[in-house]
Parts: sequence; C-alpha cells; structure tokens
Amino acid sequence: MGLRTDSRGVEYVSTANFRVCFAWQNNLAEVLDLLFEHSEKELKPCYYWIDLFCENYHDQKYQTDHPERWLRQTVVPEIGLVGHTIVVLPDLTNPLPIRRSWCVLEIAVAIRKNTKLSFLSKAEDNERLTYALIDCNGGFDEIFRGFSFRLDKMENSAVHYSKVIYKYLEKLKFEVVGEWILEKVKNWVIAICKFFNT
Repeated sequence: MGLRTDSRGVEYVSTANFRVCFAWQNNLAEVLDLLFEHSEKELKPCYYWIDLFCENYHDQKYQTDHPERWLRQTVVPEIGLVGHTIVVLPDLTNPLPIRRSWCVLEIAVAIRKNTKLSFLSKAEDNERLTYALIDCNGGFDEIFRGFSFRLDKMENSAVHYSKVIYKYLEKLKFEVVGEWILEKVKNWVIAICKFFNT
C-alpha cells in the first residue's frame, strides 16, 4: 500500500468514470453515503467527478469569461467523455436536482449524448415508492408531482450562468427535455418495483 493506492493496489485518484449530479442544498453526507453504497456494489473501481471538488466557482475566470463558450466547449464535452452520469436523490419527496437548472442541463446533455444515466436514492425511499405505486394502481402522475419541468420554475444559485443554461435548454426544446427525463425516471422506478417484487 503506497501513498497513491489502497491495500488492494487500487489507485485513489484516476480518470472519472462517473459524473455526479446533485443539488448543493441536499445534505452532502447523505449524497456521499449513497455514493459509498454505489461503489460497494460496483465490480470496477469507482472514480467520481463531483463539481464541489473539481471546480472552483469562486475563481475569477468563471465570473468574467464567456460562460456560453465554457458551457459549450468544456461542460458539455466533459459529460460525454465521462460517459455515465449519476443523479443523486437523497430525498424522493423533494427531488431537488430535478428543479435545479444546472442539474437538468447535466441530465439533458447525458441523454442527448446517449451516455449512461442512472439515479441513486435510499433503499427505504425505493421501498416506499414501490408501495406508493401499488396503492396508486400504477398511477405515475400522482407519484411524480415533484418531478415537474417548467423552465420558468427552474432554480439557479449562479445567476451569471442562468441565462446561458436557459438558452441552452431552450435550444434543446425544454418541453422535450422534460419528457426525456421523466421517461428515464419512470424506467428507473419500474426497475425498482421489479427488484422489490422478485
């Protein structure tokens, strides 16, 4: 075991194979707990790209440079290069990433680039969701009231990015983006239900 590797010889730092999409308002400890659980289930070593640790948004270049060019030339290609975006939902009753314009952008780009997209939530939330769907006789609309997609309702703490993100989402046809994401969420929930019913 060296300074760069663990007891199995696996490097602590390497090229990211998962990009993490989460809302900063969520409890970071809960986000990290879900990622630890995810890494224990994966057969390969997991290297997570987490903006909190990879980007310094207080750096002057993010404030004064051309955010549209940075988005187009850096952020969008990075999502494609990593190849797998994980949306972390610590609280399914309040799915914050679905209301954050930055997160919606990451999800939309992942879908558009046809890269892998998955969702992480707590096991107890998944079980509750399964029972709720059974009680609703499979009625998705009731369950997914929190998963609404309206551009004018999107939240963004980084004001200098908001116009650029909205412009990009509008270019992708925002209503279509909402349909893409909802379809992915529905498929994920169906997979959860199948897991709990086997």
